[in-house]
Amino acid sequence: MDNFKNPDVRREMAFVPCTHKSTNTIYAGKHFRERKKDKEHIVDHFRTSPARKIKPFDKPVNLKFIPVIGKGVKGFDSSNYSYGAKMLEDCLVKFGILEDDTNKFVKSFELNPPVRGPFSGYLIIITEQSIDHVAYLEYFNRLALDAAYSLSFN
Repeated sequence: MDNFKNPDVRREMAFVPCTHKSTNTIYAGKHFRERKKDKEHIVDHFRTSPARKIKPFDKPVNLKFIPVIGKGVKGFDSSNYSYGAKMLEDCLVKFGILEDDTNKFVKSFELNPPVRGPFSGYLIIITEQSIDHVAYLEYFNRLALDAAYSLSFN
């Protein structure tokens, strides 16, 4: 359901070169001022990246983040890249590329395992929501609700 071959669905990709902070750092008692510095660091990198030049999306989107770890950089467990991905999602809103980051506008948020590359950062793929994908998500939401309901009474 990635719409790579559908010419009617808008897709933009950009790489934001930045260092990675593990999501574990915010659970290790990190002070809010330190988290603010982390966010400012990501905003500075975003501001100078090609992602800054993406024209605004006016339809709901699917977001995909692929962490890229540079030579000699130790990788994290996949879920530990969520901290950086969330800050980048906030940058997409801050710089007017996305209207907002609520469920009404961001229909899916996918965080892929890291890949090796020449530089550390994140590849961001923004894809317009397609009608088919809406039905797909609604179907799986219904399956999840049914499963949660049936499992809670067993």
